[in-house]
Amino acid sequence: MINCGGNTNPVEMEPPRRKLQTLSMTKHYMLPIPLNSTNGEPIFPIVLSNLRVHNLGLVKFDRPRYHDKSHIYTLGFSSERLYAHYQDPSKSMWYICKILDGGPTPVFQISGEGEEAQSFRGENINICHQKLMEAVNRASGKRMVDDTRGSGAEFFGISNPTICNLIQNLANAEKCPGYKMMQFETCPEKDRKKLRLLVCGGSRIDYDALQRSQEGYTKRIDLGGSSSRLAMTDSERLRFILNRTSTSHLQSSTVASSVSSVDDLSTQDGDADTTDHIDVT
Repeated sequence: MINCGGNTNPVEMEPPRRKLQTLSMTKHYMLPIPLNSTNGEPIFPIVLSNLRVHNLGLVKFDRPRYHDKSHIYTLGFSSERLYAHYQDPSKSMWYICKILDGGPTPVFQISGEGEEAQSFRGENINICHQKLMEAVNRASGKRMVDDTRGSGAEFFGISNPTICNLIQNLANAEKCPGYKMMQFETCPEKDRKKLRLLVCGGSRIDYDALQRSQEGYTKRIDLGGSSSRLAMTDSERLRFILNRTSTSHLQSSTVASSVSSVDDLSTQDGDADTTDHIDVT
């Protein structure tokens, strides 16, 4: 009770109401894909630059290690990614990425083309990707991939906004207790060219980006310049691409959403600050 001004009669005050917590969802922009006109389902393979997704897999909500706060590791997920050949990095190779049944823990596998090609496996999606990059470095005889910390969700494609949206709309995805649902919107047509650049990935993900990094490095050495390169976080890399492209800039809200979609990518078993190297000369 509180005494209001000169009134001698105490007045009972209603206790302040607690604000209800609202569901906070970060907005992400995705690229449109062809859909089946009959049932509205995506047409496979889903082609997004150098990524081809063949199967979205099944959600295993009752297995805690088959999802984390940022990703759902669907059983049976299958995709292909173009990257440097693990035996001859001067050439490219399509790698088949799969999420296999490992009982309580998923098994991640990246396999080269052909029956006799090597497979890289692990119970951690980032370690699986790291093994591939280390093999590329061994074959090249140098540190071709400067930063070999894995970014497996990006390499497999499950963190791509378009694929992530499809996965979280699969049956039982809402039952994954540790996963944080995200809000997606189709990118405006005028901004899609830049968004395609943003989701291609850096030298650890994209074969063309890896080759460009080597060309820039060689050019500086030939000119007697420094061999050091500017290390950038993923969000800084996106802003760099936006500033260097000649077409009109994305609206600030689109840029923020695209950048946040990378900032939110956490690695399995902990959040790692992923970096990439870009030639700025």
